[in-house]
Amino acid sequence: MAFQRYQRATEAVELDLIPVMNLMMVLIPFLLLGASFFHIAVIPASLPSHTPSQEPAEPPIEITVNCAIKPEAVEVTVSSGRLDPERIASLGATFPMRDGNIDAEGIQRHLVQLKSEFTTSDTMIVLPHPALQYTQLVGLLDKTRERETGATDAAGEAVTEALFPVVIFSRFVTENRVDAEGEAPAEEATP
Repeated sequence: MAFQRYQRATEAVELDLIPVMNLMMVLIPFLLLGASFFHIAVIPASLPSHTPSQEPAEPPIEITVNCAIKPEAVEVTVSSGRLDPERIASLGATFPMRDGNIDAEGIQRHLVQLKSEFTTSDTMIVLPHPALQYTQLVGLLDKTRERETGATDAAGEAVTEALFPVVIFSRFVTENRVDAEGEAPAEEATP
């Protein structure tokens, strides 16, 4: 009996590696697919250097251009947290409609003047009226985002410069009337 135990212990045992290999064959594609979705995000940052001999530079003044497109005129106004109200009012302009068309060239000339003074500004809020035609809006936006400088590059194409390329659309806010109880009046039916 002791001999049989010894004989069983000395016999070579074959390991069945097929289930382990099957597992690896299934896991390897999933690991490779998962690796393409893993990206290390880097936030570029630079620390300001302060030398005692230099005074800190004041950041440039930035403005936001507001372009209210009304049926009778286009009003261009400016908003800024660092300019006084008189200066802000002096930067605005009104461009009346000419035969139902927007004076896009005049608006572009005005925006070029604003951009020459406030070079880091790039945002314009557009408030179109509901009946404005799509082609008129696109034509105006083409003139306000960039302009041709008149020069050409090495390939012979016109060189453009950005005016106010960041465009935000908004709506006119209407005044809601509230009665003494704090409730809005019911809509009146029109005949």
